[in-house]
Amino acid sequence: MKNMKWLVGAWLMACGMILMPACSDDDNNVEAPVFPEKVEEISLESSGEKAALAFSANTEWTLTSSKLWCQFVSEGGNKPMLVGAPGEQQVELVITDDIWDFETATAEVSLNMAGVSKVVAKVSRAPRSIQIVGYDEEHPFKISYSAGLGESSATLELDVNFDWELNKEGIPEWLEIKDLPLKGYAGRKAEIKMEVKAEAKVSKQEGRFTFLQQKTGKACSFPVLFSGMGAEDFETSLTPVWNWTVSKDGTQYAAGSITEDNPTEMNDFPLNIQVAAKDNQYKVVRLVKDQYGLVEPDLSNGNEFFKVEDDGKGHLTIPAFDENDKQEREGYILVFPIEVYKNKLQENVENALENDYNEIKSEYEQYIIWNFKQEGVAQETSTFEVKAFGYLPLECLPGDGGTGLGEVIIGNTGVMSENIYHVKVTPETYLQINPKLSLTQWNPGEMGMSGMTIMNMQGEDLSDAWSPSMNSAEEFVVEGTANETMMVAFSDYSMGFPMPAKALLIIVEPGE
Repeated sequence: MKNMKWLVGAWLMACGMILMPACSDDDNNVEAPVFPEKVEEISLESSGEKAALAFSANTEWTLTSSKLWCQFVSEGGNKPMLVGAPGEQQVELVITDDIWDFETATAEVSLNMAGVSKVVAKVSRAPRSIQIVGYDEEHPFKISYSAGLGESSATLELDVNFDWELNKEGIPEWLEIKDLPLKGYAGRKAEIKMEVKAEAKVSKQEGRFTFLQQKTGKACSFPVLFSGMGAEDFETSLTPVWNWTVSKDGTQYAAGSITEDNPTEMNDFPLNIQVAAKDNQYKVVRLVKDQYGLVEPDLSNGNEFFKVEDDGKGHLTIPAFDENDKQEREGYILVFPIEVYKNKLQENVENALENDYNEIKSEYEQYIIWNFKQEGVAQETSTFEVKAFGYLPLECLPGDGGTGLGEVIIGNTGVMSENIYHVKVTPETYLQINPKLSLTQWNPGEMGMSGMTIMNMQGEDLSDAWSPSMNSAEEFVVEGTANETMMVAFSDYSMGFPMPAKALLIIVEPGE
């Protein structure tokens, strides 16, 4: 039995010795893997972009990617690994947006054959682009002009995919944004409030917003546009524009009327006013009120008593007025956008007036920047001073004394009914009539009988029988004898032309 066991063991050993050389020969016959000599450099930019990778494999192979975002296209979909048989290979790579950062990323593609691995390609993916939702070169941020004092405002609703910063250099110079620099974060919507500077409102404006990525300093920008003022838009800095008062000496002004009940603070000239019209194209117009209505001042008519200085950029300055030694006077300053002045008014301001040129049409009141009255010499319209025979004062009462002759006086002289007075005398009464007007209103020493109407109630001129003189108080009077009912009417020349002022009806009644 022992011999049998020994024989079996010997036989097995002999068989093993015979087989050992054969196994060694098979191992030596395995082909060594041959890898590409060159490492391919592949650059891709956007998600879904593909590239071809060609190589030759002399054994079964496996391709793997070092990054999830770099995969291989296959029939079953994109895969991070491919396997294949020996031979010439044409593989397609694709990149995705997985873990996409704002810096360039690189993936290594390794070829594995016969237990050996070697990098055969390097795939770089471009940085993720920084983006602002809703705005780009084709979709600018637009700001519309809004009427009113100050600036046009707007709010930018910002939605971005990066942590951002906005500084002074990143906005147009015609915009104002408070508290710069501003910062925000990816995915967090933000509101940025801004205003168009007042001096820039008059025109269309263009510029860019530039936002910086906090981490890298990379810039993302898009256009910003401002519509500017319309052809008929207008603004002024002065409010209110109505009922200002200028002092008699012309050195001060105040908002509102100056009375004992309204002691408004007076300010020294000059008065500065800011106006705005499209492209700073406007027409400044001055108007003063005279017997013909509202007219443009004319030096030859003596009604050019104030000026307006204009720098052509919307800055108006009103210097001190001329002193007013006449009765109170009124005026306006208007500023018309040039399109309104040329097209609607046909370059004639009279087309903006109505009611015999005494009022500004309501549609053009928006262009008034200043309405004023300048204090002047008070007109005495309360009564006359009448003396009989140079020494005896007579009672002078308002109205026509119930005679009905007031209508005749109004029709012949234009004097208003409230400025008609009467006095009663007997025939052959010698009268001195003092109308209580200032020298600037009535100056017979220079003008003689001009400005007076002396007639009976049948319209007969009686002025030859009357003459101007001076009384004991060295005041001008007109003297003459009243033989029949008559009237004496006076004009006011303080505006440089005659304006009906007041009239005296002399009622002659039979003596006892």
